[in-house]
Amino acid sequence: MHNDLWAGYRSAVFDTFPDLKFEKQHESWTNKRGVNLTADLYSGKYFIKSRHVDIWDEKLNIHNNVIYPKTGITFLVLGWILWVLMRRKL
Repeated sequence: MHNDLWAGYRSAVFDTFPDLKFEKQHESWTNKRGVNLTADLYSGKYFIKSRHVDIWDEKLNIHNNVIYPKTGITFLVLGWILWVLMRRKL
């Protein structure tokens, strides 16, 4: 694939969250300048989803990982609760 600068980070994520399971490759392409992108989706017992994105070429190596946890409440409700609590402190 490419010189993998992020191998240690990826290993740490999967060691920390061993139940992450590969679901599908969401996206894969190479642009006219030779920059590559892959985006993979994962799921797990405690996660709605996890998205791992790699962008690379000969000089560039970027990895992005977002994990969406199952919290039992929606993020909008959580944001509203935090907003109300912060207003009380002011």
